Amino acid sequence: MSAEVGAFLSSFETMTIWHLRDLVSGIRTMIKCTDVKVIQLPNFKGLFYDDLIEFARSYPDEVVMRCLPEPEKEIRKLPRGYLGSLIYTRVGDDFKQWVN
Repeated sequence: MSAEVGAFLSSFETMTIWHLRDLVSGIRTMIKCTDVKVIQLPNFKGLFYDDLIEFARSYPDEVVMRCLPEPEKEIRKLPRGYLGSLIYTRVGDDFKQWVN
């Protein structure tokens, strides 16, 4: 899907067939690679998956959560950099300021 459609996807080890199906069918929102804003997430205490997911949940579902796989345990398999860039792409500078 990345090569053919230009979808922003994580590695094949972390993307499930169910999430890919939901992206293709429109149940989940697909982000184009050309639209992605990359952010480097520092490794420090207080910036864990739970914090990132909690920040994403503070926005309406269609902004961030609709781009992520279900159930939530699948989100925890995603690389931290992918998750951060996805949130930054959808939310913008509010996320960058929150990280800083």
